[in-house]
Amino acid sequence: KTRVKVGDSIAGYVAKNGEALLIQDISSDPRFAKFSKGNYETKSLISVPLKIKDRVLGVLNLSDPQHGTVFEDNDLRLLATFASQAAIAIDDAENFEQLSKKLNEFAVLYQLATEITTVDNSQDMTDLIYRSLKQIIDIDFAMWLSWNERSEPLVVNYWERYGKKDAGALRS
Repeated sequence: KTRVKVGDSIAGYVAKNGEALLIQDISSDPRFAKFSKGNYETKSLISVPLKIKDRVLGVLNLSDPQHGTVFEDNDLRLLATFASQAAIAIDDAENFEQLSKKLNEFAVLYQLATEITTVDNSQDMTDLIYRSLKQIIDIDFAMWLSWNERSEPLVVNYWERYGKKDAGALRS
């Protein structure tokens, strides 16, 4: 649950610039020496963006290689290749999730359009609409108000909060 502002750390620097970074000795790098105090055992790290086109999805950092060695260009290339594949997988998963959500929304709306033609009173209609919307929108509270400008102000026909239903409980 660590949060880092873009530009305020090594990972933030990589996210901001969108470019991979290889540091063999963090204490000798003037951009990042302030981060070296006690945070790294070997002072060597690599950081690469998880990037799709020009959009940075995140940053992958590796530090403290085993046996006191330092990271080399080959390590950076390998991590950049992995990060590229991971970014594609993350982007694909996000796209799949969005498409699945849209498909579910269309299915619910189609079902609503099909069922609403069979409803013969306003209370059942509001209940059907509410139940349908609840499947595609996270709803904690819903209120259906009707208005007849000649006879009276707004009237609550239906409301539901946390599973409690009441029609006409509130009148304005």
